[in-house]
Amino acid sequence: MKRFGIVAMVATALVAVMVMALALSGCGKEETTIKTPEGEVTVGEQGGEVTIKTEEGEGTYRASEKPPTEEELGVPVHPKAKYEPGEGGGTVTYQGAQGAGSYSAAFYTVDAGFDEVVSWYKGKLGEPTATVVTDVKQATWYKQEGDTTIAVFVQEQEGKVTLTISKSTAK
Repeated sequence: MKRFGIVAMVATALVAVMVMALALSGCGKEETTIKTPEGEVTVGEQGGEVTIKTEEGEGTYRASEKPPTEEELGVPVHPKAKYEPGEGGGTVTYQGAQGAGSYSAAFYTVDAGFDEVVSWYKGKLGEPTATVVTDVKQATWYKQEGDTTIAVFVQEQEGKVTLTISKSTAK
C-alpha cells in the first residue's frame, strides 16, 4: 500500500477507533480481533490508547480531554476557540511497511463571528486557500511542506462558528 493509502487508512480508521475506544474503555487491557476480506485487524485498548494492528502495520490512537498543543497542530489556535473533546480530536501514530507518520486533529467551537475568525487567521496564515459561501460559510487554509500537511477549516453554519485544525506527517 502506498504512503497515501496508509494515511487514508489511518484517517478513516480514526472514527472507528474512537467508537472502539469508547466501547473498550475501562480498566486493564482489552483486545479484539476482527476478520475482514482484506485480512485480520486487531484492536486493543489500554490506558486511553487504542492500537490497531493489520498486515500492513500498526496505528495507535490517543484521545484526550485536552486539545493537541499548537506545536502538535503546527498553527496557532484562535484565542476564543473552545476545544470540543467529544468530537474525536486526538493523535494517531502509525508504522507500516511503506512508512510511518502521525495525524493530529482538534475540533473547536468559537465564540466569535465568522468574519472575525477568518480575519484573525488571515493575519496569521495569509489569504485562505479556498472560501465557500453557500448555506454554509467556509474558509480553508491548506499548507504542505515536505511530508507535513496542515489544514485549517473555519465554518459557520446556522450561526455556529467551528474551527477544525489537522496536521499529518508522513515519513
